[in-house]
Amino acid sequence: MAMQFKRRLPSYATYGDGRNKILIAHDDDPWNVLEGLTEVTLYAYSPRFTAMNEYIEPMSDLLEEYGSEEQAVARIRADGGYVLPLGYGEHGPGTSTFYVGSVHPALGEWDSGLAGFIVFRKGCVKNEDEARAYADDLLDELSKWMNGDAYLVTLIDSDGDDTETYDCLGYDGLVDRILDVMPSSWTDFTVCYEDDYLQWAAEDAEEEVRKRLEKPKVTSNGKRARMTKTNHRYDGVVKMRKDKVPKKSTKRASTKPVGSRSVKPRKQSNGQKAR
Repeated sequence: MAMQFKRRLPSYATYGDGRNKILIAHDDDPWNVLEGLTEVTLYAYSPRFTAMNEYIEPMSDLLEEYGSEEQAVARIRADGGYVLPLGYGEHGPGTSTFYVGSVHPALGEWDSGLAGFIVFRKGCVKNEDEARAYADDLLDELSKWMNGDAYLVTLIDSDGDDTETYDCLGYDGLVDRILDVMPSSWTDFTVCYEDDYLQWAAEDAEEEVRKRLEKPKVTSNGKRARMTKTNHRYDGVVKMRKDKVPKKSTKRASTKPVGSRSVKPRKQSNGQKAR
């Protein structure tokens, strides 16, 4: 999802000083990762979870359709779908964790347990292993969304012009997003942060990005890929990241094979929808 709006840089990072900048900000209204999923549904026993996320369905809906949990599991599987256990655990504020299973091995039975089911409708995945891999990825993003672990990445060129703003979840997602959208021509850049509490994330992200850009990779033929100093891209088979910043995208990049997602337009600070 790409948005265009003007952000004030921190006092130490001025516009148009000749350096390309990547501005990190907290996303106060992150995109709901369950929005738009059509073939995967999360059902929960407690209304607490349906209150946490409007796209988590109450278990009563599943029971109303099939009669009982046993019949629901049997009929969904007989129809070519898959049902996985939905677990939830927490150990204090900001530690919400969704996962596949019942008791979380790291949290134990006091802080975790079975919360419901993850239902995959017929034809959306090929087998249970694919369903498990997709669920692990989805629930990891859901946990980050629930904990507010969300960022905005704004590209600001050396002339001080904002180009695009992209969203991402989690620190790993932050680093991957920077590598994905930063133009290959940006050989000189700095990562800035909008609020002081994001300083560690910005500094660590910049260090990790530079480390990945400098780290040699191995091509498919087993030989080390050569990296050019001018554009930080590898010759040969392996490419570190995309050559160009993507045009205005309509949704956050995803490699998930299941479902479809819609994106609500983000509003600017003046209350109008961002273009």
